[in-house]
Amino acid sequence: MKKIYTVFSVIALTVLVAGCAKEIADPDANEVVATDQTKGECEITVQLSVPECPDVKTTLGAKTGNSYPVLWSSGDVITLNGVAAQSFTPASGNASATATFYAGKDDQGHSKTFSTPYNFLYLGVAGQSNQVTFPATQSYVEGGFDPAAMPMYASVTDLSGNITFSHVGALLKFSFTGSKKIDSVTLTAVDVSQSLSGTFTIGATADILNGTLTPASAGGAINYNFGGHIQLSDTPFEFYVAVPAGTYAGGIALEIVDNDSGHMNVTVLDGSSNTLAPGKVIEFDNVVYIPAKENNLKQIRNAATFQEFVNAVAGGNKTLNARLTPSAASIDLSSIAGSFSSIEDYKGIFDGNGKTLSGLTKPMFDNLQGVVKNLTLNSTISTTETGQHWGIFAKQITPSLEVDDVPGLQNCIASGSITWTPASAIDSYMTLGGLVGNNRGGTITGSTN
Repeated sequence: MKKIYTVFSVIALTVLVAGCAKEIADPDANEVVATDQTKGECEITVQLSVPECPDVKTTLGAKTGNSYPVLWSSGDVITLNGVAAQSFTPASGNASATATFYAGKDDQGHSKTFSTPYNFLYLGVAGQSNQVTFPATQSYVEGGFDPAAMPMYASVTDLSGNITFSHVGALLKFSFTGSKKIDSVTLTAVDVSQSLSGTFTIGATADILNGTLTPASAGGAINYNFGGHIQLSDTPFEFYVAVPAGTYAGGIALEIVDNDSGHMNVTVLDGSSNTLAPGKVIEFDNVVYIPAKENNLKQIRNAATFQEFVNAVAGGNKTLNARLTPSAASIDLSSIAGSFSSIEDYKGIFDGNGKTLSGLTKPMFDNLQGVVKNLTLNSTISTTETGQHWGIFAKQITPSLEVDDVPGLQNCIASGSITWTPASAIDSYMTLGGLVGNNRGGTITGSTN
């Protein structure tokens, strides 16, 4: 059973054209231009009003009736037609805030203008007036949701009066009990053609944004990270996950992972009511976590257990699955980087669990024939070799008849650098890639470098 509540979304913006600016004489143009000689730019100041509650937009206020207030905080970033606010200052004690936008100048030094429609976005994509992002990784916030996970928009043609933001996402409220320590939860749309994370374009009607979402980039699952081991008990442990509003045919699947090689799969929204309306909080019945034990799984908690995994694969266990379960957000592998050799012909599933591996100086895999997911890899690689493929994650990806899953990367991030300095004249091929050097038939989804 699920219960649906409303996120209080009447977050009003009283828009004031700054004293140094005015509307131009032609009312049909409907633009705002600057008269400030020090700025030489279009300046718009907006007053944001919210109910009298604590100045925290990333924590849900106490439920009143069937609604939760959603409030502003000083760290919020709002854009107007793709331009980020130059200042955002919540007022003390009265739950309001002021944001100021400058349009800037063009290449010739002329002042730019803000033209209709005026599209305000919270969690908007830089430089875009109609795109927002749902992150692939969300972090636990007690009593609320990840501050970077719940986009909103407002679209108007008139800057007078109040401007009301609307949500494009919904919140899923989960409750777990049990006796184990859980590490993370991965959410995936049962219909694999649908994305829970990535960049989305907001649709428009007659140029005014209407809140409908269309994926603008390859996305995928959401890895919800608790920042450590959460000890379950008979007292329900509650948390919120933000997802794009829409209809999810087949529902949303959860994989709950503990710190002892256990996991449990749960599916929600798998009945006839599988449409998530924007601005709604959907509360699900409590889940009693009863894990199933995974065989052939290596828990990696530090550099030493990572080396044990490498040795096991090198010793012939090519299908050994692995999951990162450190208490911290990352594992530093610099202590073993000097002796590390890229893992050859790996055919298992390596789950980064939303964590980071750093410090390697070679591609993690030589020939990847398995799946790597939910992993950030931060490596600094330098080579003089030719006749090779080089990437942060793998030299190459190659399908194997021994593996059911299509090999590749899912929801991974490559950071760091690859430097190639040939020792002599180039006499053979060489390929470099941020993620992989050469993809020979694998799939890469929801991954960036």
